[in-house]
Formats: sequence, structure tokens, C-alpha cells
Amino acid sequence: MEYISILFLLFIQILIDTYLEKSFTSKLVFCITSCAIFLASKILKLDLSMVVILMILLDMSLDDIKTQEVYWLNFLELSLIALMISYRKGIDISSALIPAIICIITIFTHQKYIGLIDCLIVFNLSIIMNLEQFISFVFYMGIFSGIFAFFYLVFKRKGGKLSFVPIIFSSFLIYTVIPSVFEVI
Repeated sequence: MEYISILFLLFIQILIDTYLEKSFTSKLVFCITSCAIFLASKILKLDLSMVVILMILLDMSLDDIKTQEVYWLNFLELSLIALMISYRKGIDISSALIPAIICIITIFTHQKYIGLIDCLIVFNLSIIMNLEQFISFVFYMGIFSGIFAFFYLVFKRKGGKLSFVPIIFSSFLIYTVIPSVFEVI
């Protein structure tokens, strides 16, 4: 059943990428890296729902690096999956309050320190975590933000902004993988 779910997700993602007129190379890179994530998840015995979210975040990261934007279809896909997972787990509203407040501040102040879609992605991820897990996830985001900012300053792109979705993806990957690594060892 897991294989069918992953194949269905890959099929849906390819349909979305085709609708968004992405290149064949982009679709191929996504499929290969998704298969690598899935195979690693079998070794580390990760939860299938976390693997699905990792795959969606991977696609969003590749888009954000390449085009400096995140497509709403991918965001809606992430939102639906996160809502299904949180419903299955039982919604814990305490972890979603902090990102909700940040989203509201971003909307009303019109500041561009962090994009609205980035806030909404973090909000969607927060609804599948409890407060302790969310705090560790934010800690990982802080570490990766520093690393990405360092490389951004060293290899400045002309007129480019720092893509935040790859930071979210890296943080969620570490958040998902680290506990599993210690269980396998």
C-alpha cells in the first residue's frame, strides 16, 4: 500500500508540474530525489506521512531555488496533506499559535523579511507537530538559516533573495531523520 501511495503522489506531482509547464529535467530531478528519499525512509523506518511532506517540500524547494517563487498548487497540496495528518493525529493548537501570529504580523506590516507563503508553509508544518517538536524544528531552521545566509554572503547572487523554502525543507528533513537515526543505531 505504501508503494501505491508514493506512486500516486509522484503521479499527482508530475501532473501539477506539467500544468505549471516545468521542464522535463525538473520533473526527472524531482522523481529521482523522491525515490532516494523514499528508499532512505525504508531504511530509517520513517512515517509515510513525513515522507510525503518531504517530497512536496523538495519540489517546492527546487522551484524556490530556480524561480524565487512558490506555486500555489504545491502549497495547496501541502496544506491538504498537513490537514489530513493533523486530523489523523488530533490537532494540537498550541504549536500552531506562534506561526499564526507571525503570519498575521507579516500580513499587516507588509514587511518582506519573510514571505507570506513561507510563513504559511511553517504554519502548515506546525499543525502536525506538538509544541516541543515545533521548537526543535524552529531551532533547526535557525541553524540552517545561518548556514544558508553565510553561503549567500560569500557567493552573493546579483539581485537575488535568499530562498527560504530550502531552509524549511532542510530543517524538516533533519527534524524527521534525526530521531530515526538514533532508533536504528
